[in-house]
Amino acid sequence: MSLRSGLSKWLMLGLWATSLTASADKILVAGATGGTGQHIVHHLLQQGQAVRIFARDADKVQLLFGSTAGLEIQIGDIRDPQAVGQAVQGATHIISAVGARSQDEDDPNSARYVDYEGTQHLVKAAQHYGIQQIILVSSAGLSDSVYAESVKNRPILLWKKQAEQAVQSSGIPYTLVRPGRLLDEDGGQFGIRVTQGDYQRGDGIARNDVARVCVAALNQPAAHGKTFEITGDRSQAPVTDWPAFFQAMRHD
Repeated sequence: MSLRSGLSKWLMLGLWATSLTASADKILVAGATGGTGQHIVHHLLQQGQAVRIFARDADKVQLLFGSTAGLEIQIGDIRDPQAVGQAVQGATHIISAVGARSQDEDDPNSARYVDYEGTQHLVKAAQHYGIQQIILVSSAGLSDSVYAESVKNRPILLWKKQAEQAVQSSGIPYTLVRPGRLLDEDGGQFGIRVTQGDYQRGDGIARNDVARVCVAALNQPAAHGKTFEITGDRSQAPVTDWPAFFQAMRHD
């Protein structure tokens, strides 16, 4: 199945589910056109959630999502606090999967401006509009035991760490998800290995599974105030008991 046909399938399923399920929640997905963000949107729609996507590339939004009825689209730049405020207003929860690729700190598309300052804009708007929960997709390599060495190899992680700290100090219930090496393969096939503070490289993890974790954390008290690394575990069965999955973790 092609990526685009897969998107259409999930969008249709999500619209059908939405017609059957009423919810007062509205989930803002920042970075919705990215590799992980797309999967987050699909899982939310499948569950019948009201979704607003926030992305800056209108052409890519049109290519991926078209004019899907019931899916709100907010075009804007995460680096623009006014645009972020407009996107956040009226939402109840935020899932952010934004991420820069440039290692050049002078590049306006670098992690300093996208991951760190962009997340700060989300946090300030979330505080202003009373957002109930922030879920941030971050990166493995930020745990205390490996952070210093990680930053030497990937300076981008310095700004991701500060983005995490902005969320942690926001006063808003949060969940920080730190995936390992991301894979473009089917999700829900294997188990998910969790570490907290002692991350070691293992199997990569499907972007789809990262999205499943993020969506499962919504309105899940056991996921609040927790930061953790995830990678695939091909020796284990897929996760089915999400409350137990989050309950086993320690709070920050």
